[in-house]
Amino acid sequence: MSPELTADAVPIGGAATAELAPEVHDAFRGSSWGEHPVPGTLPDILHLIRRIEGGDDPADAVDQLTLLERIRHAAGAAQLRVMLGLEATRRAEQGTPEDRTPAGLAAEVGLATRASAGSASRRLGIARSLRHHLPRCGLLHAAGLIDEGTAAQVVTALAPLSRADRLRADRELAAELPGLTWAQAGKRARAIAYALDPQAAMRAAAKAAADRYVSTRPAPDCMVQLTALLPVKEGVAVHAALIRAADAPRGAEDQRTRAQVMADTLVELVTGRSTDTIDVEVGLIMTDRTLLDGDDDAATVPGYGPIPGPLARALVLGGQTSEGEQAQGCHAASVWLRRLYADPETGELASIDAKRRTFTGVVRRLVVWRDGTCRVPYCDAPIRHIDHAEPYAEGGPTSADNAVGMCEAHNYAMEAPGFARHLDPDGALTVITPTGGRHTAPPRRATG
Repeated sequence: MSPELTADAVPIGGAATAELAPEVHDAFRGSSWGEHPVPGTLPDILHLIRRIEGGDDPADAVDQLTLLERIRHAAGAAQLRVMLGLEATRRAEQGTPEDRTPAGLAAEVGLATRASAGSASRRLGIARSLRHHLPRCGLLHAAGLIDEGTAAQVVTALAPLSRADRLRADRELAAELPGLTWAQAGKRARAIAYALDPQAAMRAAAKAAADRYVSTRPAPDCMVQLTALLPVKEGVAVHAALIRAADAPRGAEDQRTRAQVMADTLVELVTGRSTDTIDVEVGLIMTDRTLLDGDDDAATVPGYGPIPGPLARALVLGGQTSEGEQAQGCHAASVWLRRLYADPETGELASIDAKRRTFTGVVRRLVVWRDGTCRVPYCDAPIRHIDHAEPYAEGGPTSADNAVGMCEAHNYAMEAPGFARHLDPDGALTVITPTGGRHTAPPRRATG
């Protein structure tokens, strides 16, 4: 282990953090970054943790909470080290250059940690940075004194710097990190980075502007969270415009709250229409019983998820719910109905055959509506690719029964050495990893 990575090199000091120094030293005395316990001991550790119960002594309870929190963070750091070990193995097997990630690695890590390939890829990036550029931050994480969110904030903030500057920033930050929240750590790291290399910060800002985006995520109670990542000037300007609209004089009949005015103004400015008169196509999957017979079976909005039956009916027919309340979004708008049929036994949308190799048109739309998000276990990423479960080259038909909706990362990962997948007749998808691990996602049921 190089001197740069020794626990003695971690400059924990100052009145606020002096007591943390022995903990870091004890955690790493006689050990190295790459060492790990024999895998057979990990089930024993898990068994011991499962037996922990809260006692009657409040002081003991607080001590247990403190130690368990450190264990949780230290376990996350151990995961990062194991990820790097697996990466080194796959790199050697595949002959992958150092500047590229081995094929399928992110998907393999994601399946093992019950996460998407994108999330696993980000964690791999954090692990590399901690090992090669931020050793003191890495030691604090491994000792359980900071969490992965804090480490991620520091890694992101210092990414534009050279390795030498990152090592300087790491040395300066180490004494402060255990006492900071992840948000405070990010702000402090950015301040240090800007001071060390302001030109690098400017280049990073220019590059980040090219990565601006808008996304949506489902929220509870039939709401959606709209997120925009914008350059600071434009982002502040948008917010200021919404504040001005909320603070403008309104008639006594307008009983909306300030927050509601800001939200409504955003919709009006973006669509160019009043919130009462927006005509858009929104997919809605519901049973004929819910639509015509007053049944309360849940319906599904593709890309969002389930919504209550009464709300679905009101969205189609307009007006009020069965409780007499005005349903959200139910104003004058054009409504188109497209009939889709589901198997009464399985609840799956009926398949439609196509005589092409690629999934296009109504078949593609059917698969996207049916699967909703990437079919690979633990992944909720949007569907970007429709692929054959049984490969086309092996005689697999281009039909909805043989189609699997996947995100881009997982579709490419399935082509990596050692990966395989199997679609059961009932629609369950099983992914087999290079180590023989099997991960099964249940069939997708089209609610409504």
